[in-house]
Amino acid sequence: MNNNEKKHNPNNISRRKFLYQLAGTGAGTLVLSQELAAALNFLQPVNIQNPLNNYPNRDWEKVYRNLYQSDDSFTLLCAPNDTHNCLLRAYVKNGVVTRLSPTYGYNKATDLEGNQASQRWDPRCCQKGLALVRRFYGDRRCKQPMIRQGYLKWIKDGFPRQSNNGAIAEKYLNRGKDAWITISWDEAFAYSARVLINIAQTYTGTEGKNKLLSQGYHPAMVDATGEAGTQVLKFRGGMPALGMTRIFAQYRLANTMALLDHHLRKIEPKDAKGGRGWDNYSWHTDLFPRAIPWSPVSKP
Repeated sequence: MNNNEKKHNPNNISRRKFLYQLAGTGAGTLVLSQELAAALNFLQPVNIQNPLNNYPNRDWEKVYRNLYQSDDSFTLLCAPNDTHNCLLRAYVKNGVVTRLSPTYGYNKATDLEGNQASQRWDPRCCQKGLALVRRFYGDRRCKQPMIRQGYLKWIKDGFPRQSNNGAIAEKYLNRGKDAWITISWDEAFAYSARVLINIAQTYTGTEGKNKLLSQGYHPAMVDATGEAGTQVLKFRGGMPALGMTRIFAQYRLANTMALLDHHLRKIEPKDAKGGRGWDNYSWHTDLFPRAIPWSPVSKP
């Protein structure tokens, strides 16, 4: 083999070896061709004018449609991070929600006086609502009550406070740094009740008023509490909570704190004061300030 042949034949295959390989490939192709011809003898020619009417097996279409066929459905209230609270329908397959869609049922709603809603609300579902199903099964979804480690320690230590102003010690206030501990629902309710009672007790009466002033709160704010410790309990219904509890539950809970005030100050029920409700529109959004309180029957 000369230099030119080596240049165009980098694998250094001889001419004789190449011819042997070529002959073997041809023989193999001939054998395959014969087997294919034998197999084709079993096929009979057909003349189908409409394949949709004469297709030999269409069971695969049922399998395809079953991929999107649901076993059940239910209606839910969607409030991912807004106040629209849209009614959606969830479709379930094999125990898993596969998709969401509008209910198209707003026009069926009536109020206590029989006034019926308009169909102009339908269809009602935004892109966040359509994607809400991802949050059902997201790895960050909280599926059980959890409590911050430092907060739990403060409760178990007996609610210790600073002697000069009643504030909680800084060692218990490591929000964003503490680990989260899973607890039962009974424990969650019990801890919440104990904390509400402790806060109301701490800031009730003249002693509680002085503690608030020593912590730097404005005197006008402190005077507005009327020495009722329940008035320092702030209930703010977050967007998802507002949706799940249908708007008003957080504020109803704030009102029930009047029962606690009645118990602590030993006053008449008509003089008892509940907690404070902080709504999202006033404290969470960028709405313009209003000169007068707004209500559904008053003009802004």
